[in-house]
Amino acid sequence: MSEKLWYKVWPEKVPKIVKVPEIAYHEVLRENARKYPSKPALIFENKIFTFKDLDEQSDKVANFLVSLGLKKDDCVALVMSNCPEWLLSFFGASKAGLRTVIIDPITMTEDLLFQLTDSNSKVLFTDKDVYSREKETIKKSGINYVVLADEKIGETLFFDEILEKYEAKAPDVKINPKEDVVMVLYYAGIAGRTEQVYHTHYGTVATGLAISTFLEVTEKDVGILALQASHLLGFDGCVVVCMHTGATMVMQKRFEPKQVMQLIKEYEVTFWTGAPLMFDVVAKHPDFSKEYFKSLRWCASGGAPLPVEIHEKFEKGSGAPLLQVYGMTESHLVTITPLTRKVYGSMGIPITNVDAKIVDPKTGTKELKPGEVGELIVKAPTIMKGYISAEDTSKAIRNGWLYTGDLVKMDENGMLYFAGFKKRMIKYKAYPIFPRDLEDILSKHPTVKECLVVGKPTPEVGQIPKAYVVLKPGCEGKVTAEELMNFVNKCVAAYKKLREVEFVKEIPKQ
Repeated sequence: MSEKLWYKVWPEKVPKIVKVPEIAYHEVLRENARKYPSKPALIFENKIFTFKDLDEQSDKVANFLVSLGLKKDDCVALVMSNCPEWLLSFFGASKAGLRTVIIDPITMTEDLLFQLTDSNSKVLFTDKDVYSREKETIKKSGINYVVLADEKIGETLFFDEILEKYEAKAPDVKINPKEDVVMVLYYAGIAGRTEQVYHTHYGTVATGLAISTFLEVTEKDVGILALQASHLLGFDGCVVVCMHTGATMVMQKRFEPKQVMQLIKEYEVTFWTGAPLMFDVVAKHPDFSKEYFKSLRWCASGGAPLPVEIHEKFEKGSGAPLLQVYGMTESHLVTITPLTRKVYGSMGIPITNVDAKIVDPKTGTKELKPGEVGELIVKAPTIMKGYISAEDTSKAIRNGWLYTGDLVKMDENGMLYFAGFKKRMIKYKAYPIFPRDLEDILSKHPTVKECLVVGKPTPEVGQIPKAYVVLKPGCEGKVTAEELMNFVNKCVAAYKKLREVEFVKEIPKQ
């Protein structure tokens, strides 16, 4: 948008462009440990960890990883629910020059096995819940070392043993911030399938800088992490922002609505980023009242469009502004509703250091006018280095612009509004589901000739996966919809499960 229409609603005093320091990502933690050594960095289940605690303990994790003989750019997998060990594992791997493969703790069986083996992860940081559920999957993956956050089981290593044994002095590892990958994610939305997405140290630093600048977050703020840190919205909207600014982070192991309200009140939380369903559940809680939310400067909803009725109900009942944010695995967060602008239904505007255009979906080059629906493309220091597939990378990033595959339109003020997907993706409770992944599994069933998975709109959760199936000749009546759903669902995480199967003579045209 060469006219920069969104500058009409740009918050006063917020810079549009700021210089991104070329540093390794763990240096943001190191700097906070120098500036605020005794300041609470993390509060978890009434335990307080200072920035100095996190810095020194992650040094120990880094030394442990180096002692195993891991080399720069090797992968370690991180699969656990929110806890202090999540942060220590991530920053420890960063200090050792390794890539952290961030996997949602609800990922299971075939999905988990694929991500562990495809990334060739050498070490798995996990917890007893995941390990007990996926012990056989982990064994199949060939992982060399398994470290449990909460207790020792069998041949696993125990996190506390590492903290006791290793020195609090970071290893000497040279990092090239713009080239070296700090984390690997597996939601490749633009490519439309599950594959590795690479983010550099520089891009992750740039994300914290952009969000905290746009929303004016400082070391005096307190954020709450109720989403999983493994969800990019939770990572960007709380972990990255707090680590960048020196703000304090209050962490929930798993989302629980009454506890969220209590924590916000007790620790005087000033910002909260969550999914639409979270704000809906909290607003419906019998104890929901403004009494809990007096300290909040803002809340932000992302991962899926925020229904207007939820938006209005939460803001009215809490008294806290609820902003909409938009981003994706390949870009981090790129748009946010300005704090100075009250609007419903909008994705907001591109934030600090982010440029954007709406282009004709067919040509990808012709820039459209306000009111016209087109594909959103963005350019920013926060976008991914690329996919594992060079071919998919070249399709997604062209001349420095990331082609998001999302259809949007812009009003006369430059406010953006989501209008649908050009890419094939389903959004269930803010989780992205790629139809192609489910189709690949379903097509392996001996009775299935053809299949198509689509998203069926469902107000409560966004969309549910529905499959249209053409059976092979002679298989009619020999398999039920429930049997096909079970065939798929035993291989995938709960959020990816097929919810409906319809038998058809031919696949519907899309």
